[in-house]
Amino acid sequence: MKRKLFLGILGIFLVLCCAGGAWSDESKGLCTIMKPDRETRLRWIQDYEMAPRAYIDKTINFSIMPGGSLSLLSHLQYTPSERSQGSCGNCWAWAGTGALGIALDVQDNILDRLSVQFISSCNTAKSCCEGGWLSDLADFYTFEGYTIPWSNTNANWQNGDGNCNVPCSSIATLPSYDIDSIEAQTVETHSVGQAQAIANIKNVLNQNKAVWFAFLLPRGSDWDTFRNFWNTQGETVTTNLDYGCGHIWDSEGGGHAVLCVGYNDDDPNNSYWIMLNSWGTAGGGRPNVIFRLDMDMDYGCAHYDDGWFWSYYWQTLYVSFNGADAVLYVESTGICNGNTPCYSTIQGAVNAASSGSTIKIAGDRYGEDVSLNTNKNLIVKGGYNSTFTTQSSETTFHRMTISNGTAVVDKLTLGSTVPRPNISYSGPDPYDYGAVQVGSSSDHNFTIQNTGSATLNISGASASGTGFSVVGSVPSSILAGGSDTITVRFAPGSVGSHTGTLSISSNDPDTPTLNIGLNGEGGSEPQQVASIVFFNNLLCNSSSFTATLTIDGQVLTSVSGIYSDCEEFDCGVSLDWEVYANTGACGIIKIPSSTTFDCDCLYVFELGLYNEQAAVFIYEYCPGDCSDVSSVSIGSMKLLDSVVLPKDANFLGLTVCDPLISK
Repeated sequence: MKRKLFLGILGIFLVLCCAGGAWSDESKGLCTIMKPDRETRLRWIQDYEMAPRAYIDKTINFSIMPGGSLSLLSHLQYTPSERSQGSCGNCWAWAGTGALGIALDVQDNILDRLSVQFISSCNTAKSCCEGGWLSDLADFYTFEGYTIPWSNTNANWQNGDGNCNVPCSSIATLPSYDIDSIEAQTVETHSVGQAQAIANIKNVLNQNKAVWFAFLLPRGSDWDTFRNFWNTQGETVTTNLDYGCGHIWDSEGGGHAVLCVGYNDDDPNNSYWIMLNSWGTAGGGRPNVIFRLDMDMDYGCAHYDDGWFWSYYWQTLYVSFNGADAVLYVESTGICNGNTPCYSTIQGAVNAASSGSTIKIAGDRYGEDVSLNTNKNLIVKGGYNSTFTTQSSETTFHRMTISNGTAVVDKLTLGSTVPRPNISYSGPDPYDYGAVQVGSSSDHNFTIQNTGSATLNISGASASGTGFSVVGSVPSSILAGGSDTITVRFAPGSVGSHTGTLSISSNDPDTPTLNIGLNGEGGSEPQQVASIVFFNNLLCNSSSFTATLTIDGQVLTSVSGIYSDCEEFDCGVSLDWEVYANTGACGIIKIPSSTTFDCDCLYVFELGLYNEQAAVFIYEYCPGDCSDVSSVSIGSMKLLDSVVLPKDANFLGLTVCDPLISK
């Protein structure tokens, strides 16, 4: 009895020597393995053999060329120093939960650390630190129907000391991610040859599925070799586990499960699988908790225990999340590091979210009173860094009122309840004045609101940009819930585009200066109808020439369209008109007699001769008051202006080459 007790104490001493101290990864972590009896191992192997085969995508086989690399680690949220099972023998759950977390991000873009404590405390099929297989994890989640985040109350890992002292009832199950179906599947690596085994594992990884890998080393000396490699070598060193092949199982034999998250096949002399462990960082020597496993291993490696058994087992999870809910992002800039959908206010995200959605908010102060008044269940998580990968701070806002639905919150802090002003402007930004003639001006009243709970004191308002200015009085204060106006005038001094900014300074602690953009266009003075003439290509003695005419000195270049103008700026009408000329007769610019025009003045253009030179005569008829004007004869109209064409134009031989179109 004393001898057995001594051996037991010696065995514990050897484990602690490997550990170098506490399980919490303060130094080299515990190298705990599973110690199943023969009956349990046979059940595991049977589960492996009976499991459905993993889907092999033939199209991926054609696209995977020799060489290359892949890593799925970016899909897994974990803290290396906390990825330590300690003295608990549930490596299978750590590896399986990692595969589940990668699937959640790949399928539904939800990067969240999933709880291992959940299955450790709530799995009634086995004790909390008992060894297991991937099928055990699939069976547990098939029964539960959901998984939960590590950040839930009491869902963080607490059994590293081997004590099963976290009751299932103490773990919060909200928020959660519903699982529609989950199944352990076997990746074929036995009796298929090394090349095919490698191709099958690569194929599954390239489907963005992590591969669960369990290995059985039959001797204590084999485990000493692996533990020494883990604790003394860095993450750039490759190991091969084949040193256990052919050995006979002894009392120190055991198993361990890790997660294959990728590969590197760039160097044919050093191709390897990327394996994620659950033994902590080995005192900092393995900062990512990973090791490299030689790709050129013996996939048919076996050991003897009253019969020959495979030593390596590769499996994956086929999992479907039940419509895993959307993730919405909030950052005051409205950028959210490119994540979508992105909102600049918490309330905006709350309004847009569907039930079950997660809202991730950048760490900042938001001057908002947030309310949830519709029947939906939300997860609201604050304090995210600029890339929305970790919660490194707190998010502060005024208050949150829930009159309907539920909200599970994390890293959110309510700010002071002292009344505060809140300046607000809901009009167009920038505001566009449109076209304003040079020498004229246009005023606009900007309505400023105080949506806060204290008086808004305005200390000043100014307009920058050429042509913009604040006119009239500026309100000195606006009561809570009230509004007032500030007038800005646009008086362009030159033709062209003008931009500016209305800046309002106040005691709003979140927006001390409110800026509103200003746009406007400076326009030239309107042209008088009497100075509008046209141009056209003409024939003179069988030779073409161009009579180029102008509008107030500006060359008129229109060659198609309609004539539209009016003596008053705001009274315009489009007049269809045509030019025609017959040899030996006068060409007259003519308005159809059946047309009625609603305008102050009617203009008719006549092509004729003036001192034996071609000329355009412009006639005007103005009844006034924008009344209806029917076509009238030229004899009853006033001759307004005339324009003479070049001297050498032969009017009798005039031929119109193109339709004459005015401005």
